[in-house]
Amino acid sequence: MKRGMAESYNRLVNVFVIACDTCIVGGLFHRFYHWAQDTAWEKTLQASEFQIVATLMLCYLLCAMHTGVILYRRKVFAYEVLTRVAKNVVFFAILGGGILQLGGYMDAWSKLFLAYLLAVLVCVSVFRLGLRMLIKAYRTKGGNLRFVVLVGSADNNRELYQELTSQSWAGYRVLGYFDFEPNGNFPQECPYLGKPQEVTDYLKKHGNTHFLFCCLPSKDREVIMPIIDYCENNLVHFYSVPNVHNYLQNRMYFNMMGNVPYLSLRQDPLSRLGNKMLKRT
Repeated sequence: MKRGMAESYNRLVNVFVIACDTCIVGGLFHRFYHWAQDTAWEKTLQASEFQIVATLMLCYLLCAMHTGVILYRRKVFAYEVLTRVAKNVVFFAILGGGILQLGGYMDAWSKLFLAYLLAVLVCVSVFRLGLRMLIKAYRTKGGNLRFVVLVGSADNNRELYQELTSQSWAGYRVLGYFDFEPNGNFPQECPYLGKPQEVTDYLKKHGNTHFLFCCLPSKDREVIMPIIDYCENNLVHFYSVPNVHNYLQNRMYFNMMGNVPYLSLRQDPLSRLGNKMLKRT
């Protein structure tokens, strides 16, 4: 139920943003089309307004669906939103401009189309950043919260606590932590909830828990497995946090070798499709 509601919320925001973006794209060209009338730019328009606007809106819709929306994510920053918008507009310029040029609808190399693309970039960026600010304000005031439980109090979970609570607009609320004994190094704001064996009982009594982060070592398998089983059967997101803080301070990347997971210090350049294609050419 909780997971389904979260996915529905994300889909709703995604559809709303893309729909509004597409309307902005169509509305902007409507204005540019009328501004171009009785000017030198009118010669660049070789089809009706409806044909061009419909083509542009369809092209943008396809590009936006491809690049997606990230502004509803809990830990996302303005530069990431702007990067996604810029990437989307570049794809839109290539696809939309190519179709308009090849179809003889308008001169896609004209200054009119360039000015239009810049206007799209600015307006969509302002819209998405504005919506992002509204979402952040809503979460700061206590809306759309996600409640978290930590299992284990090693360094990684302590740092994770700081990451989850450092920005209230992310919408995380840490209920507390479990460990075999209280950890004096853990922040006082994060209460000790009991031993790991008591996690499932706690989750049963507190059905509002959304995420559980566990950093217990693998030797505690008999304690961890019942927690995983409960989370999987009760729509609580279970995450295993590797405790490598005492010897690795770098950013790490998750990889799979067959069925065996491992962490690397750098991303393999050939893991990206574009780089694989370049290597083969």
